[in-house]
Amino acid sequence: MRIRELSSINEARERLLLRVAAAALLCASLWVAVGRDARAGDDGGDGPPAGSVCTGDPGGFPNGSATGGGSLVSGQLRLSTSGNVHLVNSVARQSEFTVQFDNVGLNSLDGKKFKATVIDGLVICRTPDSTTPPGTPNWTSFRAQGVLEGSSVTHWMLVDIGDWGQGGAGTADSVQILLGTCGTPATCLVYDSDSDFGGLADPNTIATGNYQVR
Repeated sequence: MRIRELSSINEARERLLLRVAAAALLCASLWVAVGRDARAGDDGGDGPPAGSVCTGDPGGFPNGSATGGGSLVSGQLRLSTSGNVHLVNSVARQSEFTVQFDNVGLNSLDGKKFKATVIDGLVICRTPDSTTPPGTPNWTSFRAQGVLEGSSVTHWMLVDIGDWGQGGAGTADSVQILLGTCGTPATCLVYDSDSDFGGLADPNTIATGNYQVR
């Protein structure tokens, strides 16, 4: 009887260990998926369109850059952005990004500037956009940690930038920002240009300026 009891106990332990291992594998898979979504700007942002080829994907872009600036304008509302981000061997290097909240209808933000001190999660993509030459990147996403003028609290921002078309004033280019007070801005949201910047048919299309993703 004791041998049978020990055998039953061992079998129960093995089943429990298998369940724990399976649960750990599931959690790891979910963590990777969430990490990729946040990195791609899907956490509150639009993220790259389906069919995009991005940094880390086969045939993706380990090196590249996004430079320029642009403003969202709707009546009296205005939000200005400028950036210079560089990807070298899949790591952000010598990168900067600023947002001037000229007038976004929020007293807590109006007239204040956000300046990035650290940029990570930078990816560069080629989306299936017919106005972009084949093999040319046209979209980037990154997370910026930085300082909001007048605040002692560290802020984080998810940024999506689209370079649609080539050359000239990129009035069709797009920029989307998601500002929060923690590393996952959607869970501690302060401002989302996609939903909070009113009056535009496409709230992410810049009215002035030009971004170049290369």
